[in-house]
Amino acid sequence: MKVLAVDDDLTILELLEEAFALLGFGEVVTASSGAAALDLIRAERRPFDCILLDIQMPEMDGIVLCREIRALRGYSRTPILMLTAMSQRDYIERAFAAGASDYITKPFDFLELGSRLRMAHKLVQERHLVADGQFELEKLRNELDANLKYSLTQPIDIMGVPRSIGYMAFENYILQLSRGSQFTSAAFAVKVSGINDIYAASSGTEFRNILHSVAEAISQATEQDGTLLSYRGQGLFMCVTHSRSKMTIDDLEGRINENLTPERDHSGRTVKVSVGDRTSLASITKYGPLQAVHKAIGKIERKMSTPVTHYAIAPKGRKPAIESEDQVVFNRFAFEAMLRDTLKDEIHGIRN
Repeated sequence: MKVLAVDDDLTILELLEEAFALLGFGEVVTASSGAAALDLIRAERRPFDCILLDIQMPEMDGIVLCREIRALRGYSRTPILMLTAMSQRDYIERAFAAGASDYITKPFDFLELGSRLRMAHKLVQERHLVADGQFELEKLRNELDANLKYSLTQPIDIMGVPRSIGYMAFENYILQLSRGSQFTSAAFAVKVSGINDIYAASSGTEFRNILHSVAEAISQATEQDGTLLSYRGQGLFMCVTHSRSKMTIDDLEGRINENLTPERDHSGRTVKVSVGDRTSLASITKYGPLQAVHKAIGKIERKMSTPVTHYAIAPKGRKPAIESEDQVVFNRFAFEAMLRDTLKDEIHGIRN
């Protein structure tokens, strides 16, 4: 995996080079400023597979640099990990809004760094299975979209919409918020009405265009609140806001649908959405915010009364539990996250 590390502290760069050698991640190129990093990126014939950015740098900070990199051809999906000693919510929010994939607080633990890099490496490998390189994928995107049929449950990344971030970045962002008590933060869900019919009647490109229009409508309606949003599949958008909005849920729903008025599906019907009640993210446990997301999904499902169900295997003599599509996704992610933490704790215990 070819990695670019950017930090104005030369000691940190030397430490990262040693860490990469010990962790066996191969080639790492370093830069001590944002301008130098952009020069390296533009000069490389093959794009970097992963990028590590320090946030606090003179002239051009890591958040601005992240936004610049995301705008470059071939870097729209490259894993970008932010390195910083700052853990305040404002830095976390701005980093993810700029396009960061993950966030590591300095001084960082080598085991944690290795775990994050392995996750990034897995994303890179999956992307390489789709195409030999990001340049080729970008060139063929329009042609592929015409024939591509996305899965209804697929958490598609909505690109080019202000404050819209990817599914995995959203989950990482939620977990970062769990480090502090975010009593003013809340999650709520927005779901497209009649999503099954819309999906069945649309091509891959048409379906993605509808989702893009919905994301734009949500972004415009929540601009004053600075709400972050992410598409999770099944016509469901999850949103996180950190301010106490003056709009009621009904007002917000009306404003989003007003923004969507010109948008119609393949059958000529106007696209509409429903908005669920807000759920506080305040929690004393690490996974509390994920549970809040789970509750927000349940609220929109109950409001629309059309949950997608799965029958889970139950012990003999008991009725099978019913889980929604998003509950299945939530449970899988939460389990994986807890498993990673458990393994990390066990490794620490063995070493100590």
